[in-house]
Order: sequence, then C-alpha cells, then structure tokens
Amino acid sequence: MIRPFHVRAVLALVCTVLAVSGWSCASEAKSVAKSGAGQTQPIRIRYFAYASGQNLELVNTAHTDATELYSTTRSLSDAGRKVSTDEVMDEVLKLFRNRGFYERAQTGAAPSTAEGTWSQSLEVETPGELVHMSLHKGSTADDRKLFFECAQAFVAIYNNTYQLQSVDRAPDWRAPPSPRHTSKSSSGGGR
Repeated sequence: MIRPFHVRAVLALVCTVLAVSGWSCASEAKSVAKSGAGQTQPIRIRYFAYASGQNLELVNTAHTDATELYSTTRSLSDAGRKVSTDEVMDEVLKLFRNRGFYERAQTGAAPSTAEGTWSQSLEVETPGELVHMSLHKGSTADDRKLFFECAQAFVAIYNNTYQLQSVDRAPDWRAPPSPRHTSKSSSGGGR
C-alpha cells in the first residue's frame, strides 16, 4: 500500500516535471478522471519501446488492486505493471491533456509490434476511450516533442512508483562480458 508521504512525493515529482517543461501545477478541486458522481474511474497508460521490447504500464487503484496484483506471482516478462494512486494518475492525464496529446492521438490500441515502422508508442485507456500516439520515421518535429514530453513524464512517474511484484525468477542483472575480458590476451610472452 502506498503511504500518504509517497503520494505527496510522487505528486511533487509530477509538478516538478510540469515546471521543468514550462507548465504549472495548480491544485484542482475537480479531477480529470472523476465521473459526475465523484467516483474515480480506472486509468491505464502503457509505454512501448519496440526495439528493446520494453513494455511499461501504470494503472490507478480504481483500475487494479495493488495488493492483489503484487501478491500474485507473474513471469518476469509480464511484471511491467505498476499501480499508482488515483490522484497521481489524474495528474498524468491532466499533463497529457494540457500538452495536446489527445488532439494528436489516434483512436484504438497502439500497434503490438513495430512492423518495421514504429519506434515507440504511448497508449491511454479510460472508460469508453482507448487512444495511442506512436512515433515513426515520418513523425513531425512537433509530434516528437509532444511524445517525448509525455513519455518523459510517464517514465519519471513509473520509475518513482513503488512496486513489490512477485516474479517467477530473478532478473539477470549482469552485463554481458566485454570483448577484452572474453578474448585471450596477446601480451605476456609465448605464442
């Protein structure tokens, strides 16, 4: 469970990302993801980096129960989902809206594979709406700027969201050996 301190810290991070990129973080009484009845709606944001196979996903507590998610053992390749607070995810959506993400996004899911065209995608799902923005060689400079601002904010929040996912095996943290350590040395006398 996320402690109130962590919520404040992540909200401060969102505000810092906004400030660094030239936007302010004013407090709003009405949340972007709140329905008319005041009930928070589920939010899911996914980032794909096709070349590396990176697939990161943030959801809010209205979407997924963190205790249930983290207590279920998952395959290491399927452990990219993190659960953030409703408030933090509301702020991420607000940032995306203020930046103009929704004006440039396409309806539907992001491509599941690069197919030689796409390099990265951001996918946003809320009740009744699924949109994505994908980068490719022909993307305009404005589209690239918008995409990277939104992706940078997403990754900053993702990296600062606490997770204790149970996985089926430990990741291999070792870097591949460098060529100089794997080849035989030619110095030191002898053939």
